[in-house]
Amino acid sequence: MKKAILILSVLSACVMLSSCGGSESSAAASKEESAAETVLPEELKGLSCSEEAVKLSEYMMDGKYDSVNAAFTEDLAGKMPAGDLQVYWEVLLAEAGTYNGHIDTMTSEESGKNVSDCVLDYSAKDIVLSYVFEEDGRVSTFWLDLQDNA
Repeated sequence: MKKAILILSVLSACVMLSSCGGSESSAAASKEESAAETVLPEELKGLSCSEEAVKLSEYMMDGKYDSVNAAFTEDLAGKMPAGDLQVYWEVLLAEAGTYNGHIDTMTSEESGKNVSDCVLDYSAKDIVLSYVFEEDGRVSTFWLDLQDNA
């Protein structure tokens, strides 16, 4: 009887250890895949924060939500997938009206990070797209808002 319990204990320990090892290697593989996915797209590398904000705003207007999401940090990309970006954008467009042009992009430093606000002129209301940039050029915070026309 003691032998059977000992054998079951050893088998259980082996199963637990092999599944733990598999989880670690799976987690490591997942982490490597995520790291590969979080590389800033080539067309955004080397741009100033203001230029990148304009480019990302153009992507939004062109419906390139995956490209915008690709510029996000891993955390933000998970919280705001491309499909959600599309929904938010379409809700704002319904209220903003017809696009008239780019008004301005302002960049400032807040808490050691660059913040760029890109203001787009629409017939009924302006759309403001705000981006907080990390040192590597990735966007860690992003929000959209409507404001009365200037």
